[in-house]
Amino acid sequence: MKNYGTFLFRLGIFLLPSAFFISSILLTLSLIISFFISDLRKIFTDKLNLIFFVASVLMIIICILQFFIGDTSNIEESGDWNKYLSWIGLGNWIPLFLCFWGFQIYLINLNERKITAKFLIAGSIPVLVSGFGQYFFDWHGPINTLNELIVWYQRPLISEYQGLSGLFNNQNYAGCWLNIILPFSIAILFESKSNIFKKGTSVVIAISISLAIFLTSSRSAWSGLLLTFPLLFGTSFLYWFLPLILSMFFIIFLNQYDFFPQNIQELFNFLKFENIVNEFQEDNYTNVEKRSKIFLYAIKKIIENPILGLGAGSFPIFYLIKYKTYIGHTHNLFLELTFNYGIIVSSVIFINILVICYLGFVKIYVQGGKNNFFEKAWFTSFFVLICSQMVDIEYFDGRISIIFWVLLAGIKNNIKVIRHEY
Repeated sequence: MKNYGTFLFRLGIFLLPSAFFISSILLTLSLIISFFISDLRKIFTDKLNLIFFVASVLMIIICILQFFIGDTSNIEESGDWNKYLSWIGLGNWIPLFLCFWGFQIYLINLNERKITAKFLIAGSIPVLVSGFGQYFFDWHGPINTLNELIVWYQRPLISEYQGLSGLFNNQNYAGCWLNIILPFSIAILFESKSNIFKKGTSVVIAISISLAIFLTSSRSAWSGLLLTFPLLFGTSFLYWFLPLILSMFFIIFLNQYDFFPQNIQELFNFLKFENIVNEFQEDNYTNVEKRSKIFLYAIKKIIENPILGLGAGSFPIFYLIKYKTYIGHTHNLFLELTFNYGIIVSSVIFINILVICYLGFVKIYVQGGKNNFFEKAWFTSFFVLICSQMVDIEYFDGRISIIFWVLLAGIKNNIKVIRHEY
């Protein structure tokens, strides 16, 4: 049973970015098997696991209270929101808590985490192929099959400010996913010392992921790229990263003055200095609501009802009523959860996540030896991911939310190995 569950889990991870529907079925089956073969008492006697169970109970209680005593008549009258959305919103959390508990058995040691990461990298090759095809060769769709159960969005790039998105919905989602897999590609590269073929393949994949992150034109993804290297290498990254950055700026400089042939210049048009600077100019985002404005409004509304929250899916309606502009979420995962279900629920969940991160950091960076580079990659992947959720929310993409909890489960197992009985 353990072997069947492991196979389904790894195959689900492999298909996660490209075939989410099939992947979700495989991961669900592996999750069911994990609960059959695990000693549930050992899972739930661990406090770090138990707290998410407590959070689940609290969320259900909050939904009941919102349904019977919550005052949301002003937005229900708009016809775009009802109290059942809070119950539907639980689907973004409670099933993922189950994944966190159940998938720990498939990430029980370093070797199993390495294999999982390699399946994740291999399964992400379609993200790179579709992204480069979209950016350089104008491949676009959307492409779908199985009656749209599998969809590759593959949008045409109709604006010079649009970046690579590939099979994802937009460039921020693509950039978030690429930042998740980048640390693992670097870790695999540094492990491939003897085999020249593996070394060469690892170099190509790591460079391709880094280039794809740059091509997304996502400022959040660029920040994640810069955060990855010091987390992986510490201060030693400066010895090679600074020369790399200087070389890149030198190429950008040469590209400004027709140094390269015309066909080469067109290929590397994205390296033009003005294109990079434009990504940080406020004039190019005149139609985009500022994060500070969104955050402040969300906090103001939370203060009105901090305990119960205002209900899942209600933020866009409140914001539309106030500013006549549609914004789909608060752009901060902690604020989003607090807005939907109250400060108690969000604090319980996020404090536990931060405790796991802190204990993982101590285990890997303080107590760990020199040969824990892959554990650093695992921690880096999750840390960059959760940081990105503080300025945008890609979490509501099922692929990203699942990998969020898989990575956290891996860190949890690194802190304290749980011995399962099969």
